[in-house]
Amino acid sequence: MVDNELLPKLSQNLLEILNDEEFYDITIEVGNDPYVKIFRAHMVILYYRSPYLRRILSTDKKKMMEHLPFADVNNYSKEDFNTLKNTLQQYLLKEFLDNDNKKSDKSKPHILKEIDSKIITYQHIELISKWINRLEITDKLISPYAFKLLFHGSRDGLYPKKFYEFCDNKSRTVTVIKVEDNDEILGGYNPIK
Repeated sequence: MVDNELLPKLSQNLLEILNDEEFYDITIEVGNDPYVKIFRAHMVILYYRSPYLRRILSTDKKKMMEHLPFADVNNYSKEDFNTLKNTLQQYLLKEFLDNDNKKSDKSKPHILKEIDSKIITYQHIELISKWINRLEITDKLISPYAFKLLFHGSRDGLYPKKFYEFCDNKSRTVTVIKVEDNDEILGGYNPIK
């Protein structure tokens, strides 16, 4: 397989793994009766997404099974809690919101050639747009989205108050953050109108 064909196929396979509940090996229950939500996940993904879970999953399996179902959220670091919170929010949004909005015939496709970002490229925008539209990685995309930079940390200041000033109450937004001194890129999508 040619290199430029490998990455899209690999990305598609990873998306399928994330959505596949048949081979999950971790179950997480959230909430109290009667409002309990069960999430099924893959140990390897949790291992790489959360330092807290990595520590637990690195111990032997018997110890992990004893401690993981009863993990005390009060002992989470701020980073671990935020990772868990963001992951759960994404699952909840995916589970409860119908993102199959019908597009108006009046909407014209917006073909984006450049993006005002030092973190992501046009290829990232294309991939994000496909995820939003629930398209296959190999599907052709004519993006109906106009990506506009609302907040730039080095330009606007790295303060939560400033972030909320620029971004609060903005619908259908993509947030992208680069971790300082690291190549890790974090982000999320808010589909709510």
